[in-house]
Amino acid sequence: MPSPTGNLPGRVAGDYAWVGRFGGQPRDQLLLFDPGDYFRTGKDWWVGSIQDATLRWTRVGNTAGFGNSPEGCAVWSVRTAPGQDGILFYYPGDRNWWLGRTVNNQLQWNVAGNTRGFGQVWDGRPFWTGDFTGDGRTDIMFYYPGDRNWWLGRSDGNALQWNVAGNTSGFGQVWDNRPFWTGDFTGDGRTDIMFYSPGDKNWWLGRSDGNTLQWGYAGNTSGFGQIWDGRPFWTGDFTGDGRTDIMFYYPGDKNWWLGRSDGGQLRWSVAANTSGFGQIWDGRPFWTGDFTGDGRTDIMFYYPGDKNWWLGRSDGNTLQWSVAANTSGFGQIWDGRPFWTGDFTGDGRTDVLFYTPGDRNWWLGNSDGAQLNWTRVGVSVPVYSPPPPPPPPPPAQVRVPNVVGVTEKAANDLLGAVGLGIGFVWNPTGEIDMNRLKVVAQDPPPGTLVNQGSKVNLNVTAERPPGLKSLKLTNLNTDNRSVWLHHWSAQTNSWEELGELARGANKTVSFESGYAHLVVAVDKGLINCTDGSPTNLSCQRFEVGVLGDSNGVAAEAAIY
Repeated sequence: MPSPTGNLPGRVAGDYAWVGRFGGQPRDQLLLFDPGDYFRTGKDWWVGSIQDATLRWTRVGNTAGFGNSPEGCAVWSVRTAPGQDGILFYYPGDRNWWLGRTVNNQLQWNVAGNTRGFGQVWDGRPFWTGDFTGDGRTDIMFYYPGDRNWWLGRSDGNALQWNVAGNTSGFGQVWDNRPFWTGDFTGDGRTDIMFYSPGDKNWWLGRSDGNTLQWGYAGNTSGFGQIWDGRPFWTGDFTGDGRTDIMFYYPGDKNWWLGRSDGGQLRWSVAANTSGFGQIWDGRPFWTGDFTGDGRTDIMFYYPGDKNWWLGRSDGNTLQWSVAANTSGFGQIWDGRPFWTGDFTGDGRTDVLFYTPGDRNWWLGNSDGAQLNWTRVGVSVPVYSPPPPPPPPPPAQVRVPNVVGVTEKAANDLLGAVGLGIGFVWNPTGEIDMNRLKVVAQDPPPGTLVNQGSKVNLNVTAERPPGLKSLKLTNLNTDNRSVWLHHWSAQTNSWEELGELARGANKTVSFESGYAHLVVAVDKGLINCTDGSPTNLSCQRFEVGVLGDSNGVAAEAAIY
């Protein structure tokens, strides 16, 4: 039942709170799950909504019947219908997906799907949420590093329908610590995927057409040097044109850079410089949102030193900074308490909400477009919770072994033997076999004392086998047809037609030493082969790439 005083039984845990519109109201609300403790069963779900300057709570359900779920599960807040959000979680035990929707102030649960056919999907592979289909509902996207397929779980508001949304084998392995972002970068109402490759500094945009991801080049930031070096990034519609942009801050010169999306490319420009603040990337918290209500994403940060809140208003091109509040009266609030942002008042502007575990008060920073005006909007009833467990003992320290000169596989084994792991691997070669990659540099260097469990970054290069002098091809086409041989050489960067090769015939192709070569056998009788081009995958009966080497081997191969 509703709690008119704003009281909330149970324990508030920041890890079990989601912002969304769970009751169909024109404002953001807070959905809380109470996991319970040693003295209470818990498992209650509560929705908190700001009404008449008070945070009023409604108990909307209990999931004690699920066991510990959603603890230990993957959980997302999802849009199930226009203006209506729900909660989705995946349970690794039986591979079921559960969807909870609020109907008449109660969470109604149903199985939204089962992915047992995929095996265990909660194994470290990445997941993203967004409206990839453009129908106003939240979908699920995941990438499987094994076969490099992207899978789209399309939501119909009740269940997830899965289909392959693309394959990025042509990029090599993309789940290698490079960053990914989601947003409507094209402005067509569908969520897209953007990633940055630290190796060549290219940006790639996976445009969603509602069913698949179409990948295109979105820019290159070689002129900045290496930007994936720990500096912070944010996404949002900073220009107000309906497309998602990228913003980053460089601690070195304290410049803010805006990557403005034009629907296909990112156009970079300086958006601000905060040298006057000193170094702001020092652990202070940042939030993004439309704090001014003008349809553009702004930046807000809090400085624990003087307790000022600073608002970086976006004018579509630059950030204009001003003091938005000072919370010295609260004491130090950046002490581990949970914060949430959302339009909790329904006025079209992003607000800030925080909870103080000490006195169990809830405070709302209501944005008027320039300032945060703070009011206490509720208090939770004190309940007994056991004291926290003692902190774990400090990790053991070990010295980093020397792994330069061994293969990446051997380096992994040597590091694992002392309780260390591999961190970022700089691999410009495209080779993915750990047994053929040799370590040429490491960080930290050998002998460094580090905590057990730390990561060691590696630079590797490929130890490639000798190339081919020639290749003898025999046509054993199982469909009893001739094929046409084509040869591409990096020396000329052009294709050469070598002629028809009848069934049972053979031909030897020689390779110029030191250059990459590609040999393709075209079968014009294949379905969808309309042009007989060697670059048309539908025409290829056989394809092989080699490195020419006058001292290499003379190989043979059959075309089936």
